[in-house]
Amino acid sequence: MEAMKPSYPPVPVAPGPPIVGHLPELRKNRVAFLERLRREFGNTVAFRAGPVRAVLLAEPADVRAALVERAYDFHKAPTYRFLKVMLGEGLLTSEGDLHRGQRRLLAPYFTPRRIRTFADAIVACAEDTRWNEGQVVDVVEAMSALTLVAANRSLFGDDIDTEAPGLSDSFLAFNRWVVEEAYRSIHLPVWLPLPRHAPLRKARRVVETEIGELIRRRRGREVPGEDMLSALMGATFEEGGHMSDEQLRDEIFTLMFAGHETTALALAWTFYLLARHPDERLRVEREVDEVLGGRPPTVDDIERLSFTHRVLLESLRLYPPAPVIGRQAQRDVELATCSVRRGTVVTCSIFSIHHRPDLHPEPDAFRPERFASNQPPSDGTYMPFGLGPRICIGNHFAMMEAQLLLASLVQRYRLDLVDDAPVAMTPLVTLHPARPVMARVTPRVR
Repeated sequence: MEAMKPSYPPVPVAPGPPIVGHLPELRKNRVAFLERLRREFGNTVAFRAGPVRAVLLAEPADVRAALVERAYDFHKAPTYRFLKVMLGEGLLTSEGDLHRGQRRLLAPYFTPRRIRTFADAIVACAEDTRWNEGQVVDVVEAMSALTLVAANRSLFGDDIDTEAPGLSDSFLAFNRWVVEEAYRSIHLPVWLPLPRHAPLRKARRVVETEIGELIRRRRGREVPGEDMLSALMGATFEEGGHMSDEQLRDEIFTLMFAGHETTALALAWTFYLLARHPDERLRVEREVDEVLGGRPPTVDDIERLSFTHRVLLESLRLYPPAPVIGRQAQRDVELATCSVRRGTVVTCSIFSIHHRPDLHPEPDAFRPERFASNQPPSDGTYMPFGLGPRICIGNHFAMMEAQLLLASLVQRYRLDLVDDAPVAMTPLVTLHPARPVMARVTPRVR
């Protein structure tokens, strides 16, 4: 192959240890590591993750080129193969024609018009939440449980036992295992009975049991339901035929894993931010009280809850659920400001872009007024759900769900932090708090 003709200045290279490169730092906290590189070397810098050549991209134009304009010149980064251990060939991990076919099949069920039909079920889940005065709750656990129930009832109907013991914990254990394993210098087969694979094996057993039972019960129905699972079972590809049971399982795994994680974390970080900013919290409470007038929220209220919407947008800027998106070049590619060779992994740091002071003044400050227009910028400086043909298919669902759940909970409860010390971040597949966020409940009169 003819060598790529350099069109740009060489990308600076971050020095690192031989052989393992920067794997130890990536494994410890890849977001902090990438931020260190950006501060020391600039918005584009090359580094090594073991034998893999990698380039940090924190320039919006480069990220847009990789995820949008040149999207089909890239595949998912090699680390995504660890997600496949549980998610198989679901929408998050599949490639090529399989991914495009599955995306076409699923997309009609996630349009803004279609997801409106799920709003009442989502609000009903929030209304079922009952906390007592003075009760102390783990905010992340509470939001994870709530969004798992809300997403699964919306997408899969009432057949699934959304409160099955360990279901949410299993997804968290899998999340942790993926990051631990992805950045090891030596990978050993998951079928080996090693202690480091034990959390994965346990998590997979729990989730497979639930999904298997869900599919079995649905197959036994004489009349199909109107939820996502029924639609997927009956969906026909353009070339004919239905989804196999294995592919159906993979898509359900993926929708369950991704469908509650992003919203749960967005809500947990939002409650954390509101508790630390009482003026903004009071403004949200007043807006919710004025707009709803004591009744549960509906999908038609979302546009009127404008400040509540801005709070969520700012929370997603500060704590993007997927802080890093990895892609591997399948050929030599020229981006907006740099060239990457075939085999290079481009590490698109959404977190870094969201925290660049030249793009977002006072980037670490919680300032919902940044989004005064109630519309996020479309110039690539804000992308909590990614960009391009692989943008999160459930982004509209997640935003609607988050706004309805936040309004319903704020209407009835106030959460005050037990510990006012700042909470650091732990970047798993998604961006988690580094320690439990414990809050004391004070009921509000509806």
